[in-house]
Amino acid sequence: MDLGLAGRACIVTGASRGIGRATARGLAGEGARVLLVARGGDALADAGRECAAGGGEAAALALDVTEEDAGERAVAACEEHFGRVDVLVNNAGTSRVRALDELTDDDWRSQWELNVMASLRMMRAAAPRMAELGWGRVVNVCSSSGKRPRSKTPFIFNRPARLRRLSSRRSRAKADTSFPLANSSTSSRASPAITASCSSAT
Repeated sequence: MDLGLAGRACIVTGASRGIGRATARGLAGEGARVLLVARGGDALADAGRECAAGGGEAAALALDVTEEDAGERAVAACEEHFGRVDVLVNNAGTSRVRALDELTDDDWRSQWELNVMASLRMMRAAAPRMAELGWGRVVNVCSSSGKRPRSKTPFIFNRPARLRRLSSRRSRAKADTSFPLANSSTSSRASPAITASCSSAT
């Protein structure tokens, strides 16, 4: 199925393994050009080679998305490699398995930075570039725990709601432009659902 993504320049965070890696591979399979972002290591390099072998162009950027300039650095790298930014998939995120009464202030701060602020910074850096091009897609990947809370993963409770609010506000902020920003939060483990959210047809 042709999703109209051939030649699109995509950023995928948390791309060295799991859903992020599968999503990057799916985008590359559609002929997209993909910047894989993760903290680095052999897994990131392997994922990049896998995507390139799948039919698209791929580049890897070793980056901690919780750093304050991570958004600007990711966008700059995408533009350096591919000349533009069309799609952003905010996938990076995790949660410690710990009871609510065992969490420290530092635990909450670190998870807030990873699960909310990192995505905000990526959107803040990428959205203006997409607006200039008159086309863009942002997909925020969230855990199903946002709808079905679990006592041992309280951090995740905030992520879906916060990202949906950030996404809807970003959409409203761009409503007076020709920038058709599609924001969706998904709990799907199947990367095709995420890849389809990036489609030109949506």
